[in-house]
Amino acid sequence: MSTSTLPDGASTYLLDFVESEDTLSFLVALNELLLELAQDWDLSLLDGVTVTWDFAKGLKSIDRGPDATEITFTDNTDLKCVGKVVPVQRAGLWKVHVVYNAPFVLPLCEPSYEDQAEARQIVVHECAHVAERKWWLDAFPERRLNQGYEDSVGALLLGTADIMWSEYAACRLTAPYTDADALTARYAHTLGSVSQRLQPRISPAFEVAKQKKIAEVLLRDVGALICEPLRLMAYLHGHLDGANQRLPIEELCPGLPDEYVRLWDALGAALRRVWATRGAWKTYPETFDELRGIAEAAMNVRGIFFGPAEDGSTAVYVQ
Repeated sequence: MSTSTLPDGASTYLLDFVESEDTLSFLVALNELLLELAQDWDLSLLDGVTVTWDFAKGLKSIDRGPDATEITFTDNTDLKCVGKVVPVQRAGLWKVHVVYNAPFVLPLCEPSYEDQAEARQIVVHECAHVAERKWWLDAFPERRLNQGYEDSVGALLLGTADIMWSEYAACRLTAPYTDADALTARYAHTLGSVSQRLQPRISPAFEVAKQKKIAEVLLRDVGALICEPLRLMAYLHGHLDGANQRLPIEELCPGLPDEYVRLWDALGAALRRVWATRGAWKTYPETFDELRGIAEAAMNVRGIFFGPAEDGSTAVYVQ
C-alpha cells in the first residue's frame, strides 16, 4: 500500500501534557510512525489518537456518539492497559479512536533501544487493531463495532473467540515492526505467569458459583478465569506467525497448565484458517465457530458444559 490511508480528520490529542521540547519530540515521533503505518495498512477507520496520563480520564474524554456502552480496561497486578481501541460513531459511520497510556509510549523518542522498541510496539499494536477492525467491519457491515452478545453464554464463548481473533491478527501484523525474539519471550512469560496465578483461583470461584446456582455468576466469575489464558495464547500465536517463528509451546512456556498445552496446536490452526480466509468471510458468528469451540473445550475440561434449553436458549450444565 503505497499511498497513505490516514484520514484527513484524524488528529492527535495530548491530555495534561506540559509544553516542552520533549513533548514536541514525542508528538513528531508519534505522528511519523502513524504516517508510516498508514502506508502499510488500511487505517481509514482511524478517528484520532489520544495520549493521556490518566487512562480513565482519557477514555471518558472521547465523544463516542449515541448508544455508547461502558468502557472497561485491564488494571491489576497481572496486567496493565497500555493502549486501547475505542469504537466511535461519526455521522452514522463507525470509526476507531486509539487511546495510549502516556508513560508507556513516551519512550518513543528516547535514545534507549529497549524502551523505544517497547513503546513502538505498543503504538503499532493498537494501530494494527484499527486495520483488523476494518476487515471485520467490511465483512460484517450489519454489526456494530460495539455490539454485545445475546446472552451470558455468547458473551463468554463468542466473546472469547472474537478477542482471540482480534489479538491474533493485531500481533501478527505488529510482529515485523518489533524485536521479535524479545517480544516472544515477553508474551511467553506473561502467558506462563498469568495462567499459573489464575489456576488456584478457579476452584474456589467454582464452588462459590455452584452454591449460588446462577449460571451468569458461574460464567462471569469462573469462565473469565478459564478463558483468559486463551487470549494470551492468541497473542503468542499471532506474534510467532508474524515473525515466522515455530517453537513448541512446551519450550516456550514450561509451566503452562496441561489443559492449555493440549489446546495450543488446535488454537493456532483455527486462527490461521481465519487469517487465510480474511476478505472472504461469509457470516457472523459462523466465521469464528471453530474458535468458539476451543473456548467451549476449555470450559468442558473444568466440568462446565453447554446444551440447548427448552426455551431455545443455551443451558449451562455442571459436572
